[in-house]
Amino acid sequence: MGRTQDQRQGRERQGEVVTTTLVVRFVLGRYHANPWGHHVNEGQVELPPSPWRVLRALYAVWKTRAPDLDDNTVHTLLGRLAEPPVYFVPPFQLGHTRHYLPNTKLRAGAASRDKTLDAFAVFDRNAELAIRWPFTLPAEQVKALGRLAESLPYLGRADSLCEARLDETWQPGQHHTVASPLDLDDGLQDTDTISLLTPTMPLDLAALTARPVDLRAGNLLFPPATQFLDYARPLEQQPRRTPRWRRTWQPVPAVRFTVAADVLPPIGDAVAITDRLRLAAVAKLNAVRGHEHSHSLLAGRGSDGRPLTDHQHAHYLALPNPERRLAELVIWTPGGLAEDELTALSRIVELRPPKGMPGAGPLDVRMAAYGDTVTVLGDLTGPARAWQSLTPFVPPRHPKHDWGQFVTGEIHRELAFRGLPAPTSVELAGGDWTQFLRQRPSKRFARTNPAGPIIRRGADVTLTFPEPLLGPFALGYLAHFGLGLFRPASRD
Repeated sequence: MGRTQDQRQGRERQGEVVTTTLVVRFVLGRYHANPWGHHVNEGQVELPPSPWRVLRALYAVWKTRAPDLDDNTVHTLLGRLAEPPVYFVPPFQLGHTRHYLPNTKLRAGAASRDKTLDAFAVFDRNAELAIRWPFTLPAEQVKALGRLAESLPYLGRADSLCEARLDETWQPGQHHTVASPLDLDDGLQDTDTISLLTPTMPLDLAALTARPVDLRAGNLLFPPATQFLDYARPLEQQPRRTPRWRRTWQPVPAVRFTVAADVLPPIGDAVAITDRLRLAAVAKLNAVRGHEHSHSLLAGRGSDGRPLTDHQHAHYLALPNPERRLAELVIWTPGGLAEDELTALSRIVELRPPKGMPGAGPLDVRMAAYGDTVTVLGDLTGPARAWQSLTPFVPPRHPKHDWGQFVTGEIHRELAFRGLPAPTSVELAGGDWTQFLRQRPSKRFARTNPAGPIIRRGADVTLTFPEPLLGPFALGYLAHFGLGLFRPASRD
């Protein structure tokens, strides 16, 4: 700090103007600030931020984030910064959003809402707004101001997240607009101005820290010891967007939904609900692609319209809660979903049964997570040596000979087809597999070529492997619609 002070003094002796510059970058590219004395629904934005706003922000940061700074140093610093600064405003555009909020009449049963505007200025996220005072500060005040700047979380409303720093070497770019205080002697008739709230000199700290509610209680519209100072108003211009690097799309193998309903359907309806989920997913994808039939892992069909057979396409799975109610839905696609397929899934908000199809009524669903399999489906991935069926395993072929031997043989065949190792043991439990629907309603109740009822026997199975196995996996008949889903019995 001593070297910096010596450099300043040397530059001053050479006749160079030394300034103090506070640089602010709005992290989200938006600045929200309503001018003092104006209603929010006037849609005005205080740009540049008034000196009064800047001083109050620095004072608040001192009290909340840097209370160890010396009182006398900060008081003297704020008194010095009360002198009107010059602003360098980057390109911006103004915008607003409209919000409709319930009022007391609505709560009483009447259809009534209040409209509120949220006005803001939009910057490029890398753009920097600078506040410059035409003087230098003593070393201890420079250190204090630097500490306050680095601790500043936002400027304006809390939506205006920012990063700030003290930078004496900062220089404006060619697209910055200079906003300086104007004198009455200046020719203002052709100048568009903005009035900013500034303190009178010397700074009144009591007035600076007064709460607006207390001012209103005293019938004051503006704080005492303040005045309005005219500045040249910065004019809107299109922000210069910096080119953003667009990452290469990485296929998404796992998507998770939550089911919202007063009464959740039983897990036995898993196939019926996952059948609906597939119908909704394919319908949304057709809308995204303009009803162009092409290769789709969601539909499980190639570009030629033929079914995919390598089990890399979507598995529509249902997960129960502790009460054995269907609480979550999963779309697990080992081959990874394309970007437009994920977009289609994000638009699913309700699962309605097709007309004439029995089962549960409409279900509200929301996408809760998507990403890699281990992150999104950690409860189904393991690794583990012992795996237990979460939903019954239903052999895809007609039972032959001894039931236990037949199920064991079918388990081995299904695992081999998916490139998974053979288990060392297959144990059958006596679960009630009859509660589970074992046919897709959209196939059984199809208008053309409906599928008749097929009785398929299922089994609850526990598999043990010689080495820990990484899931998830589903085996057997309707494995792509929620049956034959396994979960780790214990993690190894």
